[in-house]
Amino acid sequence: MKIGLSGFIGSGKSTVASLARAAGYPVLDADAEAHVLYKNNLAVRTAMSQTFGANILTADGVDRKVLGSLVFSDEARLLQLESIIHPALSEHLLRTLQKPVTGVLFLEGALLPRWPALLQQLDQVWDVRAPAEQRLQRIIARGLPPQEAQRRIAQQESMPPLQHHELVVIDNSGTPADMERRVQNLFAKLANK
Repeated sequence: MKIGLSGFIGSGKSTVASLARAAGYPVLDADAEAHVLYKNNLAVRTAMSQTFGANILTADGVDRKVLGSLVFSDEARLLQLESIIHPALSEHLLRTLQKPVTGVLFLEGALLPRWPALLQQLDQVWDVRAPAEQRLQRIIARGLPPQEAQRRIAQQESMPPLQHHELVVIDNSGTPADMERRVQNLFAKLANK
């Protein structure tokens, strides 16, 4: 079974992914896979260097702080980044999802709503949700300045609605214990399938 795990920044998506890992489920992290491509995909590395300058590249992929400072404050630069990484990443993830899996595999990705071909490969999608103000406070608590946190939330507002034939909404507006209880209940249902 292949399950997508999505949610806006600060929703708790990564917390659910951590709970899945702790429960023994493999989790394919789209962000981590993007960084694999930044490091190993020659076409991506060349395009990144040509677009953002050679100093963006490191032996491990890209300088995340420099890249973040460039794209999160400039919509045009963000679109340039997306035009480089999204096609390569969605193709890479699609190839991975088309391989047979034993048991349950989670795919964690905030951008799943933008990738309909990937969504078609998933048996279920879990969408973690929380109110915008609560998400803002969580992001600020991670150390992001308030203006930057608000900018990142605003950038995701243009995301298309998440649509899937088996969509499971996880409400994360309560306490961490509330959400963990909800997620453990979902894991119990998976075990019974």
